[in-house]
Amino acid sequence: MDDRTRADHAALILNDPAFQQAMNAVIEEARDALERCPEGDIQGMQLLKGYLRAARTFEGRLRGYIEAGKLEALKAAQMKEHREGIRARLRKVF
Repeated sequence: MDDRTRADHAALILNDPAFQQAMNAVIEEARDALERCPEGDIQGMQLLKGYLRAARTFEGRLRGYIEAGKLEALKAAQMKEHREGIRARLRKVF
């Protein structure tokens, strides 16, 4: 899958209200559980922090796909503009 297609799919997911609600719920539940976790439960705290980190990483990865797609679209537009400029110059010569 190319960057622009991946970006389109990622945007559909990130902009989906059900995804947004689910992601917010996951993060909120993990935060609540972390707050309720006993101070001495180091393993539990680490697990919950890992859970939060995974949720944020997943969302960040989708946002990264969108940015990569934007960059790819920009490069494609610049390349098209460059080719059109070359064609225009060649038409003047020939």
